[in-house]
Amino acid sequence: MKKLSTLQFCAIEYFLILANNVGLTTYILFNYAKQDGIISIVLGSLIGIIPLATYLKIMNTKPELNIFEKIEDIFKNGKIINFILTIGILFLTATNYNNLINFISSQYLSQTPQIVIALSFLPAIIYILNKGTTVIGRTIFILFLISMIFLSLTVLGLIWQIKIENLFPILENGIKNPLICSIIYTSFNITPLFLLTVIPKNEIIDKEKFNKRVIITYIFANIIVLIIFSLTLLVLGANLANLYQYPEYDVLKKISLIGFIERTESIISLRWTFYVLTVTIIGILFISKYIIHSLKIKNEKTNKKIITIISTLIVILGKFIFQNSTKFNNFTYTKLPIISTILLIIIPLIIIKNVKNKSLHHFKNNKTNNTSNN
Repeated sequence: MKKLSTLQFCAIEYFLILANNVGLTTYILFNYAKQDGIISIVLGSLIGIIPLATYLKIMNTKPELNIFEKIEDIFKNGKIINFILTIGILFLTATNYNNLINFISSQYLSQTPQIVIALSFLPAIIYILNKGTTVIGRTIFILFLISMIFLSLTVLGLIWQIKIENLFPILENGIKNPLICSIIYTSFNITPLFLLTVIPKNEIIDKEKFNKRVIITYIFANIIVLIIFSLTLLVLGANLANLYQYPEYDVLKKISLIGFIERTESIISLRWTFYVLTVTIIGILFISKYIIHSLKIKNEKTNKKIITIISTLIVILGKFIFQNSTKFNNFTYTKLPIISTILLIIIPLIIIKNVKNKSLHHFKNNKTNNTSNN
């Protein structure tokens, strides 16, 4: 069986952390924390160590199993927990994809029906998912390298336009809003990493480097988020950035490379499409694996049909749930962080607690049996 390398796995991890920045995290940070959003990102990254450590523990426990098999092995009502998790991931994936469509529609294709934009990505999503996790990993790793080039162009084009005074005043309205935004940052940017638990650790070829590289990627990705936010703040200023739904995109309009290469924002912003498509692909993989596991499907053709159905459902679901931008924004900015926290932080912590209890119970039983034998 073909396997992922840790570098490919970490490329997916990197994309998942950055996926919710556009139109979600950055927009909220500028609205509520303003220039103190930098503090929120640092605190959110530190808080995010808790779910990261939890997900690593889950992946390191029984590495031959995926998350659904582990939950059913740990809990008597594991099937119910798996169902709740999957329904939650279904809505979270649809929300992320809908955010991408809103971004493309508002910035590039305002005259094109959003359902047409949504369906245009469908063949590519289905194709890559049908090729399996190895091809997904390779594709995302190549996109990661391309995104690094685009990011470098962003920094080079903006760094000479920064104004240090845009950092001040610090904590003008106290620490409350930055603290709240740090939790929102964790729920938006860190919790998508839970999707990676659908990939058994044994499907990674160089497992001995796994934990170290995942942690390094986590630190690197959060530094990149901090750099992107800081550049946007330092170039536009908090008050101006607060006027835009996509301030990261609007700041790109100020890029001028070598003094004469302008209007680069459409190309450079493609990296955001890479990020959100990755969340969509891994989310669909998660849901498909659940259905295949629950129905115990072994036939390859049937698996591909399920992937096609789920992909189509995700692509069109957002348009049916969120019939207008007002409903979408209300759900995304108020309810989504709560759902993410409950589903992707609290439930995994409960899983780890039960793993420890089960291990302790097993240890005590072994000790009792050994004492009896002696």
